[in-house]
Amino acid sequence: MIASQVTSLTESWLSTRFVKSYLRKCAQLCPDRVLRLLDDVSTSMKLQNAVSAVVYWRLNKLSVLSDLRRVWFVAQYNLSSITSTSCLTARSCDYWISEMVKIDSYLLDYFTAVAFLHVANRIAKRSLSDELMDVLATLLGQFVGKRRTLLPPAQQ
Repeated sequence: MIASQVTSLTESWLSTRFVKSYLRKCAQLCPDRVLRLLDDVSTSMKLQNAVSAVVYWRLNKLSVLSDLRRVWFVAQYNLSSITSTSCLTARSCDYWISEMVKIDSYLLDYFTAVAFLHVANRIAKRSLSDELMDVLATLLGQFVGKRRTLLPPAQQ
């Protein structure tokens, strides 16, 4: 009985099953132009073109993701080393926060965490100073809104 069912399978039925069961799952994140190729796989050439497009897009996407991951790690490393070796001030924090907002909110979160650790380390080694309070106020200010500083009348 199984042998008769297996011998009745056609190439067309197998390719349709393959597309519906597996290829569409692989192509879920592909752009619409690639997905449309899967709508008509009536010939082996059309199926081959659709599979090639999905594979090409996935490999290209994975390569881009790998490059982005590498850039992300380099950015994290640089932020950590700059924060730990340089003296963070309220002004430098303002600068870093404004730049990180332009790039990526996760990078801003990472910078904030590293900056808090840096401040905690400096407090543990020395003590809490007005300069560190300004840094903390700047870091916390990003969560509650812009910090308002009173400038002397000549600078207003």
